[in-house]
Amino acid sequence: MLAPLDATGVFPGAGATAGQHGATSAGRLPDQNDSSISPDALPGESSSPGKLSKTADADSVSQASFADVVEPLPRPDQVGEPAAVRLNVPADLPGAEVAPLQVPPYTAANDPQRKAALAQIYNPIPSTAGSPPTPAPSGAPLDLAQLQAMAMANSPVIRVAAAEVESTRGLAIQAGAYPNPSVGYQADTVNTANTAGYHGGYVQQTFVTGGKLRLARDAAEVEHRNALLALRRARIEVATAVRRAYFEALVAREQLRIQSTLAAFAEEIYRAQVQLVGAGEAAAYEPLQMRVFVIQSRATVVQAEQRYAAARRQLAAALGLPQLPLGELIGSPDMPIPSINYNAALSTMLATHTDIAISRNNVVRAQRLLQLARVTPRPNIDTGLAVQHDYTFDPGTTTVNIQVGGPIPVFNRNTGNIISAQAKLYEAQQGIGQVENDLTGRLAEAYGRYESNRRFSQDFQPASLRDQVQTYRGVYQRYRSDAQGMSFNDVIVAQQTLSMLLNQYLMLLGDQWQAVVDVAELLQIDDIYLLGETFPVTRLPDLGNVSTQLQQPPAVQPEEMPAVVEPDETAVEPVPQSQ
Repeated sequence: MLAPLDATGVFPGAGATAGQHGATSAGRLPDQNDSSISPDALPGESSSPGKLSKTADADSVSQASFADVVEPLPRPDQVGEPAAVRLNVPADLPGAEVAPLQVPPYTAANDPQRKAALAQIYNPIPSTAGSPPTPAPSGAPLDLAQLQAMAMANSPVIRVAAAEVESTRGLAIQAGAYPNPSVGYQADTVNTANTAGYHGGYVQQTFVTGGKLRLARDAAEVEHRNALLALRRARIEVATAVRRAYFEALVAREQLRIQSTLAAFAEEIYRAQVQLVGAGEAAAYEPLQMRVFVIQSRATVVQAEQRYAAARRQLAAALGLPQLPLGELIGSPDMPIPSINYNAALSTMLATHTDIAISRNNVVRAQRLLQLARVTPRPNIDTGLAVQHDYTFDPGTTTVNIQVGGPIPVFNRNTGNIISAQAKLYEAQQGIGQVENDLTGRLAEAYGRYESNRRFSQDFQPASLRDQVQTYRGVYQRYRSDAQGMSFNDVIVAQQTLSMLLNQYLMLLGDQWQAVVDVAELLQIDDIYLLGETFPVTRLPDLGNVSTQLQQPPAVQPEEMPAVVEPDETAVEPVPQSQ
């Protein structure tokens, strides 16, 4: 048991200024007036503040210039003031108006005056409530396969691609259609010699030569095949969007669970520290350090809640059902992950990717269009047949007119279109390599992220996480049993490091899944687990096991807790562990 605190909230014998009330406890700043610390023991110190020791090397920088570097000049309004005054918080900073801590000395556990003072210091912490409520999961739980099936049935992206397939099919039919004949009535030399002239009907037909219609139909059919490939690609893109949103939601849900648990964990430490203050075993300012982290952790919980809600909304939008209240998602970020072999993935991608198939089809289409451009100068045959009755004499007679002709390619030999078609063919041929190189680069980048995250999450991060969990337990247990042996700052640092490592590991798992999704998109497979055999990953730790091992200090009974401690209903409850 430490000595009781005095009226200022610090231990007896401590100075009134910051940096002076740590002389009685290890890990706190020494008293500047403590005679046990000799100025001569400090390297480079002299009796004149701001000056170098007389033993300093004269060949180095001058004393004045060096002093200017190592000790900033005070502000004009502080010239002549002692160092203790200059170390006060500047008045223009937010929060500087807060009065110094004034706590009556510890006399008994139920001292009403001390309880009231502590209640004034440890006022209620802002609650995580206040944001608009988000829809809770409703309906049957959903796994990734079910979500993808829902997207295939409802996504407008697939419907647009399917409509494009029908459009290109119609264009292919129309491109090979033969020209329609022309039929009409014809009258000639009417009123010649006061006669009716010639009256009858005609039929005209154009005969396309050189296989132009066949070549045009072949080129249009290639467009139709490309539209079918684009439909396949659209399905993969929709599945990819669902997969990304699904794993982002899993990570957001797990992050909410971790942040909620860490927030409750921080509040548990904060309450334990308040109890120590109430029992006179800690300084009044020490819980305030943890209180800052409690407030920050609650703010982080609010951010995690909104991130999870946004991820669920994005998932519903990816399904094509933005207003659908989704059920609970089946899965977790630490599920077994498919093992990916780069060379096998590269071979599969180059052999089956729709973009490569489309680029190869474009070469065939360009070849047909070049052939069409070359035969276009061949004239089509225009024919006409007219059957008329001659009314210029009595009794008249029936006449037949026949017309056959076509353009002569003298001035226009379609040379410019042929040159353009040749260039388009060369462009299509080079496009195959361009697409392959682009896809190979994307696969290399996605696989690099996959492999680096796999190694980090498998070989390095779990060991760090286990070490930090053990470190935190040891630090807090030691502080609880031997408060004079270490500073409470060590507890705070350990807690923050644990939080950082947990979030870092969760982000690694999320990034690894996103890399798996990207590789699956490049290989255009319907099930990500077809990428390879799965391997287990290190499970996210159950933070409840960490907090439950932190027992309350035995010297303080529950009824002796100061009234400032918030009721249990204000604590942030952890989200249940996902299955």
